[in-house]
Amino acid sequence: MKVASREVFAKTNKLDSKFHRWLIDAFDKRILGDYDVDSEIDVEDVEKMLGQAQEFLGVAKQHLGRIGQKS
Repeated sequence: MKVASREVFAKTNKLDSKFHRWLIDAFDKRILGDYDVDSEIDVEDVEKMLGQAQEFLGVAKQHLGRIGQKS
């Protein structure tokens, strides 16, 4: 999925490349949480990721709305 999101959205500037970076960072934290026994995530990280997810969802809805209007 990383390649598809980067190639289709970030490199074409359809969406800001920061969203791709955020996705990779969140995935890395998830992997640590799943497989690193001593891993912890603090409240600030969770709040930051939730804010990023909300921002991404808003932009994704706008993008999908534009695509739907073209059809």
